[in-house]
Amino acid sequence: MTKQYCGFFQLGSEWLEVYLDSNTDAAYGWMPDSKHRNGMLSIGTAASDHSTPWHRGVAPETASETEIISRIAHEVFEYTLCRSGLRYDPCDNWRFNIPDTVFIMTHHQMSEVIARAAPCTQAIWQYYCATNPHSKKVEKKR
Repeated sequence: MTKQYCGFFQLGSEWLEVYLDSNTDAAYGWMPDSKHRNGMLSIGTAASDHSTPWHRGVAPETASETEIISRIAHEVFEYTLCRSGLRYDPCDNWRFNIPDTVFIMTHHQMSEVIARAAPCTQAIWQYYCATNPHSKKVEKKR
């Protein structure tokens, strides 16, 4: 797999176009080009120099389910925090200063972010489990 289209997933009142990409760590964009009118997430599965749990550089065929859902949750929550105006960067070029990014919010704002991001994270995770032959299947609640 290099880049696998996953579909559109609802995030609050907007829709995200989601991809799994074995060529990158992770990325997101608001309106990357004229073909993509919605936000876009690319959940990376490539090797990385990052030491954080969601960037261990393990291919999805061998990654634990905890690592994959951590990657999905990280990108969805970060996107939601940015769209909510809760991301702050100490320099003008935020794309190249990721380690110094700060998120500041009230308890109420945190609840709103979780309410928006959790269902989207779950939907992407269920898609991943349903389409990845190496994943344990997620049972749907009846």
